[in-house]
Amino acid sequence: MRTIPALTCCLGAAFATLGLWHAMPGTAARAGELALAPLISADDIAAQGGDGIARIEFQPGTPPAPLVAPSFTGMAQAQGLTITPPAGQSYGFILNQTLSGTSSKAVSGSYLGVTDTGRFSSAATTIAWNQAHTISGVSGHRTSYALTTTFSGADDGTTPNPYYVAFIPTMNVTAGDNGTHARGSLTYASGRGAYFATNPILKASHAPNLQELSNTEMNIGCDATCSVAYKSILSLVSLSGDKTPGTIKDDMLTFSANAGAVGFKYVINVSGAHGQVPFNAGSTILKAAGGTLLNGIDLSGLTITGNTFASPGFTVTGTGTVLANYLYTSANSIQIGASKTPASSTAACAAGQISWDAGHIYVCVATNTWKRSALATW
Repeated sequence: MRTIPALTCCLGAAFATLGLWHAMPGTAARAGELALAPLISADDIAAQGGDGIARIEFQPGTPPAPLVAPSFTGMAQAQGLTITPPAGQSYGFILNQTLSGTSSKAVSGSYLGVTDTGRFSSAATTIAWNQAHTISGVSGHRTSYALTTTFSGADDGTTPNPYYVAFIPTMNVTAGDNGTHARGSLTYASGRGAYFATNPILKASHAPNLQELSNTEMNIGCDATCSVAYKSILSLVSLSGDKTPGTIKDDMLTFSANAGAVGFKYVINVSGAHGQVPFNAGSTILKAAGGTLLNGIDLSGLTITGNTFASPGFTVTGTGTVLANYLYTSANSIQIGASKTPASSTAACAAGQISWDAGHIYVCVATNTWKRSALATW
């Protein structure tokens, strides 16, 4: 049976050369080496004086023969591993795991732990997991990273309200980063450290005639046999432990741009870009229910050269002019908030304007032509 010298297993202070398929009885081991079968458990290693952890070290360089990795139970560590799949094979690296049995603790099928205490150049970015995919001159579709979770059977009923999540990026911040202001008086300049659980980036350069650039697309589907109580493509939820507002910006959803960006024509666009609008005859574009707040929609910080609001029958211009096909108020009355007295009967006006003061009602009957009616008590 041949061995692969580039594949070794560390046993605490001892090292063992592994065979491809079975142990090598009768093989003379050099000083400090043990001959082991490729199916190795943490208990097996501990019984031979190791620390109970199976570590596979793939040394840099081309292996002298095609690599057929042994199977391990326990923990595994790989270094300097380069895999070139044989011709006709779909995968270069295959890791199949089966989780079964019972446990009172959280179980991870795979675990990658990185402890980072290094001091590197301030311009350098340290990446715990770095996967690069270069695409050029190919045919067919490409996906750099695909994660598929399939739920194909109900649980045993012992977990109240179970949840199933395909992907959970979690970042825990448990220390400050040398900011200079006390809590509650922080400014952006005196704060230090910006934290993002996710930061997907899509950039295009020297790439003309593209069909679409979308940083993230989220899709959802529930077919005719499905039923669901809560359904949403995106749900933003503040944690129950969220107790401190931002001192400058405190937003659940923010839209912004870096200096020099061209800007978007529509910041939010509800459209039928994919062939159908995402609403039906019973839908509402924007709804808020319950609670008390200061302002509904605040656009007071903008200069609006067109319309603040526009609909088929009602428009508010950027200067505050209200244009309506019909004006209705409760109790069969119309209220004009502030009095106005035209300077003269030829003061500038547009036909149909109405104003009032303590003595008269004024009506513009033609361009720059006012008439008035005196008011009297009864």
